[in-house]
Amino acid sequence: MNSDTIKLGVDEFTLVLQYSVDKPDIREWEYLCEDIISEFLNKSFIPDVFECELVNADGKKPAGYTECLTLPDDKPFYLAIAWNPLMPTMGVILKFSAYAWAEYQHRFEKKYETSINVADFLQFTDSEFYSSRLSRIDITLDYYNYFDESFLSELYNRMVQEKTIQLIDKNHRVNVHKYNAVLSGEIINTLYCGSRGANTRSFLRIYNKKREQEETFGFRLNEAQNHNSWFRFEASFRSIYAHDISRHLKLISSQEEYHNYLKDVFLEKYRFFDKKKEAYCPWTDALIPEDTTILRCESPRNNSLKQSIENLLNNSGLFSTVAKVGLIFGEEAEDKFWNFLKKAYQRDRSYLINKKELQIWAKKNKEISRDDLAEYFK
Repeated sequence: MNSDTIKLGVDEFTLVLQYSVDKPDIREWEYLCEDIISEFLNKSFIPDVFECELVNADGKKPAGYTECLTLPDDKPFYLAIAWNPLMPTMGVILKFSAYAWAEYQHRFEKKYETSINVADFLQFTDSEFYSSRLSRIDITLDYYNYFDESFLSELYNRMVQEKTIQLIDKNHRVNVHKYNAVLSGEIINTLYCGSRGANTRSFLRIYNKKREQEETFGFRLNEAQNHNSWFRFEASFRSIYAHDISRHLKLISSQEEYHNYLKDVFLEKYRFFDKKKEAYCPWTDALIPEDTTILRCESPRNNSLKQSIENLLNNSGLFSTVAKVGLIFGEEAEDKFWNFLKKAYQRDRSYLINKKELQIWAKKNKEISRDDLAEYFK
């Protein structure tokens, strides 16, 4: 079993696209929706990543939206692009479930050999044809092997019964007064902090993620079974909070900056304070230092060029092919073969550097240029 650790991420999010050229006329809105969706799908690579075309939804649709595209039934995760032909002000909505977003990230990295986060997604789907902003985003803190099974029951008791722990914001103002617990027998499995009403701008959910995955055979079951315990703190930000978050995410330029920003958003609203000790609770205190390393997730993209080079040297069969040329035609033919390869590359270079997946890779890996090129040829 792994040692205790904390990981930060995004569970699910909803994005709203609005026609940005002028105020849409209701008579034109349905046609504009088609153009917005076409532009968005092209920029998001959703059909390429999932290797399928979206289909008309027969079942579940986002509330208020009458038309909806979704993934085919053979995909076990929910993604929706929806609109209402009679309501231009509602825009076009994209809804990623947690499962769909996790699958999109996994497939994107596998296909394009680079990782992706929500900030990246917002940036490369931006368009002059439409504006985009989040209407909801769920930021998660996962505590692995950090608490025992009684943690939520003890926390609820100390917050609600004893009132010795407070949930405060960064200015030490108590910002939550309503708590609801979901029990399984005598054990609390989920604790809701704040109202979950439709007009609520944010609320916090704390739950036993390991038990949830084991009971539902969730898509992260293997991960759950590899830890003694796994508790999730999930903050849902909506409305103007989500709008502001999307504005900041579009300005982020690195994985480290992304993680630190999500951490700051969480801590701005939710901090646990022990009134007896007059100090933050340990699970909050672990997040406070700016140089904390428990949240830092080094991006695998930084090694992708080196990995490609190593694969070329060791696994591609390139050198053995050159050796075969030398054995058949003589050693001098090897130089001619290298020149042949160089000319073949130069002939196709324009096509290669303009390929969509290579353009994405280059944009995501600009920081590699700060390294010494010689490091990649050791």
